[in-house]
Amino acid sequence: MYRIMLVEDDRELGETIKSLLTLKGYDVTLIGSVKEYNKHTEVYDMYLLDVKLPMEMASRYVKKIRHNLDAQSYL
Repeated sequence: MYRIMLVEDDRELGETIKSLLTLKGYDVTLIGSVKEYNKHTEVYDMYLLDVKLPMEMASRYVKKIRHNLDAQSYL
Protein backbone atom coordinates (compact mmCIF):
# COMPACT_ATOMS: atom_id res chain seq x y z
CA MET A 1 0.00 0.00 0.00
CA TYR A 2 1.24 3.48 -0.88
CA ARG A 3 2.05 5.47 2.29
CA ILE A 4 1.53 9.23 2.43
CA MET A 5 2.43 11.73 5.12
CA LEU A 6 0.07 14.70 4.95
CA VAL A 7 1.26 17.88 6.68
CA GLU A 8 -1.66 20.24 7.26
CA ASP A 9 -2.00 22.62 10.21
CA ASP A 10 -5.75 23.09 9.63
CA ARG A 11 -7.02 19.92 11.33
CA GLU A 12 -10.48 19.95 9.69
CA LEU A 13 -9.05 20.32 6.19
CA GLY A 14 -6.40 17.71 6.95
CA GLU A 15 -9.02 15.19 8.08
CA THR A 16 -11.04 15.81 4.92
CA ILE A 17 -8.02 15.27 2.65
CA LYS A 18 -6.99 12.21 4.66
CA SER A 19 -10.48 10.71 4.31
CA LEU A 20 -10.50 11.25 0.54
CA LEU A 21 -7.06 9.70 0.09
CA THR A 22 -7.96 6.78 2.35
CA LEU A 23 -11.07 6.11 0.24
CA LYS A 24 -8.75 5.87 -2.77
CA GLY A 25 -6.72 3.17 -1.00
CA TYR A 26 -3.80 5.13 0.42
CA ASP A 27 -2.40 4.74 3.93
CA VAL A 28 -2.32 8.35 5.20
CA THR A 29 -0.68 9.77 8.31
CA LEU A 30 -1.87 13.29 9.16
CA ILE A 31 0.61 15.59 10.88
CA GLY A 32 -0.36 19.05 12.11
CA SER A 33 2.83 20.36 13.70
CA VAL A 34 6.61 20.06 13.71
CA LYS A 35 6.35 18.50 17.17
CA GLU A 36 4.12 15.73 15.80
CA TYR A 37 6.38 15.25 12.78
CA ASN A 38 9.44 14.79 14.98
CA LYS A 39 7.77 11.74 16.57
CA HIS A 40 7.72 9.90 13.23
CA THR A 41 10.82 8.08 12.08
CA GLU A 42 9.32 6.09 9.20
CA VAL A 43 10.00 6.97 5.58
CA TYR A 44 6.88 7.49 3.46
CA ASP A 45 6.33 7.09 -0.27
CA MET A 46 5.00 10.63 -0.59
CA TYR A 47 4.93 13.78 1.52
CA LEU A 48 2.14 16.31 0.94
CA LEU A 49 2.81 19.67 2.57
CA ASP A 50 0.42 22.57 2.94
CA VAL A 51 1.74 25.37 0.70
CA LYS A 52 0.57 27.96 3.24
CA LEU A 53 2.57 26.61 6.16
CA PRO A 54 4.59 29.31 7.90
CA MET A 55 8.01 29.44 6.19
CA GLU A 56 9.95 28.40 9.28
CA MET A 57 7.72 25.37 9.78
CA ALA A 58 7.83 24.37 6.10
CA SER A 59 11.61 24.62 5.90
CA ARG A 60 11.99 22.31 8.92
CA TYR A 61 9.82 19.68 7.24
CA VAL A 62 11.63 19.90 3.95
CA LYS A 63 15.07 19.65 5.58
CA LYS A 64 14.09 16.61 7.61
CA ILE A 65 12.38 14.92 4.65
CA ARG A 66 15.39 15.47 2.42
CA HIS A 67 17.66 14.11 5.14
CA ASN A 68 15.60 10.91 5.32
CA LEU A 69 15.24 10.29 1.60
CA ASP A 70 17.53 8.95 -1.04
CA ALA A 71 15.09 10.05 -3.72
CA GLN A 72 15.13 13.29 -5.67
CA SER A 73 13.18 16.14 -4.06
CA TYR A 74 11.09 18.70 -5.93
CA LEU A 75 9.68 21.92 -4.51
